[in-house]
Amino acid sequence: MEKCEEGTNLWEKVPGSPTGDSQVVKGLEPGKKYLFRVKAQNKLGLGEPCVIGKAVLAKNPYDAPGEPKDAEIAKYDKSSVTLKWKAPNDDGGNPIKGYIIEKMQKTGRGDGNWTPVNSSPVSGTSFTVPNLIEGAEMEFRVVAVNDAGPGKPSKTTGPHPGPDFNCWSPEPTPGRQRDAQLCHAVLGQTHGRRRIKDPGLHRGDEAQGRGLDRGLALPGQGHRVHSAKVKGR
Repeated sequence: MEKCEEGTNLWEKVPGSPTGDSQVVKGLEPGKKYLFRVKAQNKLGLGEPCVIGKAVLAKNPYDAPGEPKDAEIAKYDKSSVTLKWKAPNDDGGNPIKGYIIEKMQKTGRGDGNWTPVNSSPVSGTSFTVPNLIEGAEMEFRVVAVNDAGPGKPSKTTGPHPGPDFNCWSPEPTPGRQRDAQLCHAVLGQTHGRRRIKDPGLHRGDEAQGRGLDRGLALPGQGHRVHSAKVKGR
């Protein structure tokens, strides 16, 4: 058996030997088209070649999967986020082996590069991304993988922290003043006014001289802080 890349007239012998009336051809370059021909041989030599059909595109018999659906941040803390999503509508004709999660840090100069979080595909439709930098604005997306390779990425989750990001834990904990400073740095403007609570005081108490200004949502209160003036202890 011989092969020839379409558009050329260079015929090359295919390595290996036919098994009966068939042969597996390896080493083709994906995306290129090839012609094939065979010659019969007896003790007197080779016969005339017979070209097999039309040019064949070198590709998998299936495609890469479509984009995962509804990727979103299900929960988060100051150093991690848990993502969830739905499987693609189209698996490309081959079962999905898993998912690659990608992240991108947004900077003052614009968007950065998408980088994979996991080195091998994960099963299931949720994943916790650890070791995030507190205060860094990140986006996430998900890519499904089958035997044809990675498919189209999902739509992004949008920036995190976003304009409604809530830096406060549900209960008073030490370090909340520092979290307020973080919120002030990364959040957009909102409306309303409320005073920051001192980490050492109970809920409902106020720390004098710790007026807050913009971009902070207080949990369970329904209030927004309008402008910030945060002082350490």
